[in-house]
Amino acid sequence: MKITETAFATQVESLFRLSQWRFFHIKPAIMRSGKWASNMNPEGKGFPDYCAVHTEKRRLIFAE
Repeated sequence: MKITETAFATQVESLFRLSQWRFFHIKPAIMRSGKWASNMNPEGKGFPDYCAVHTEKRRLIFAE
């Protein structure tokens, strides 16, 4: 069974919420010019898809 990236992201975010994690997720965006806005620098490296923190457990996750 194939799953879309959007459906997978929804599942990940639901699990974060269920487990009381706070998270930040960068979603792709299209600029007025029609080009994709990217969180990558010219070398193709950028900020991970998810940054999540659990304050009680004192844990931090960066996930791609």
